[in-house]
Amino acid sequence: MSEQIHIAIAEDHDLVREGLVSLLKDQEGIKVLFDVSNGQQLLDKLKIVKPHIILLDLEMPVMSGKEALEKIKQRYPKIKIMVLSAFFEDRFIIEYVKKGVNAFLPKNYKIEKVVDAIYKVHEVGAYFDSHVSMIMAKELSESKDGMNSTEINENELTEKEKTIIRYICQNKTSEEIAKLLNLSKKTIDYHRSKIMDKTHSSSIASLITFAVQQKLISIQ
Repeated sequence: MSEQIHIAIAEDHDLVREGLVSLLKDQEGIKVLFDVSNGQQLLDKLKIVKPHIILLDLEMPVMSGKEALEKIKQRYPKIKIMVLSAFFEDRFIIEYVKKGVNAFLPKNYKIEKVVDAIYKVHEVGAYFDSHVSMIMAKELSESKDGMNSTEINENELTEKEKTIIRYICQNKTSEEIAKLLNLSKKTIDYHRSKIMDKTHSSSIASLITFAVQQKLISIQ
C-alpha cells in the first residue's frame, strides 16, 4: 500500500478503545493518529489533525456519535466514517447508511475483518458486508421510493459494466477486479467512474441499491 491510512478512534469504553489502538498499530499501512472517549473530544481533535477514517462508536457521553457524525459530515465531508456499534440492528444500520456512513460494523467483528474494511473504505469509499447489503435490499423492497432510486435502466449498461458492478458490490477493490478481468487498474478506475455517473450513484450504498433494483445482484 503506497499511502499510509490515518485513523482516529472515538470509543468511550477504555478497554475496547485501547484494544483497537493496540491491534491497529501493528497493521501495515495503518497509523492511529489519536483516540478519544466522546464526540466533543473528537471534534476538538479534528480542529488540529484530520484522519482519513474515523472509527466511531454511537453511544458516548458528553456528545454522542450520532451528533458528532452530523457535525463531521457538515464540517469535514472528505473524512470517511466507519461505525462500530453494539447496536447491530436493521433500523440502526439503515438510519446510518442513509446518513452517509462508509461502513457499519458490529463491535464483535474480528480485527482482521475490521482491517479489511478499513482498506476497502480507504480505496473504494465504502464497505458493506453481505448482512448489511441484505438489510439495505430489504429496506429497498419495503420502501416505495427505495433508499436512492434511480431512473436508469440496466440495459443502458454494457456487459462489462454489469460485471464490474457485481464485483464492486462484493467489496472488491479496483486492483482485485483488474486481476479477475485481466485488465489494468487504471481501466477499472475509469469504468468505476463511468458506472457511478451512469447510475447516478453518489456512494457504494446507492450503487448496491441500484444493483438490487435492476436485479444485477441477489442477496440471500
